[in-house]
Amino acid sequence: CIYYGDENAAWGYADPFNRAPFDWDKINKEIFEHTKSLAHLRRENDCLSVGDYTMLYYSGGAICYMRSITGGKDTFGKRANNGSMLVFLNPSGEYVQIPLELGRFNVKRVIDTLDNRIIAEGCTFIMDIPPYSSGVYALERNEASCTKIKPLQK
Repeated sequence: CIYYGDENAAWGYADPFNRAPFDWDKINKEIFEHTKSLAHLRRENDCLSVGDYTMLYYSGGAICYMRSITGGKDTFGKRANNGSMLVFLNPSGEYVQIPLELGRFNVKRVIDTLDNRIIAEGCTFIMDIPPYSSGVYALERNEASCTKIKPLQK
């Protein structure tokens, strides 16, 4: 969710200053371009908007969830492109390690969407997430259609 001004790292204040005009002369280009690339990623991958949602990890504010479409239909039963992605978010000031078992998802590879670099292969994957960071990773599966995803058990 992008709230008005987030794409420029605008500060929110109490009413009546919470809706100040967008300052196009003082755009934070790094944050603006990053926001544009995330919006593009969401538009290009059906699973990020209408895929099944599975929470995989939550602790101390850090989360990892998967959005996935298999069988050519989205969560509403409409036709959509197959795909699966992991989303990691760490709004805390601490490093977080998230252990994931990928074998149960028929995952062959985990690919960084920013640079198309393979960051994991095989059955287990431990993600080190720096403080105040996030990431979106594509999952390449062994088969085009998989069994329904089940939440990770503690």
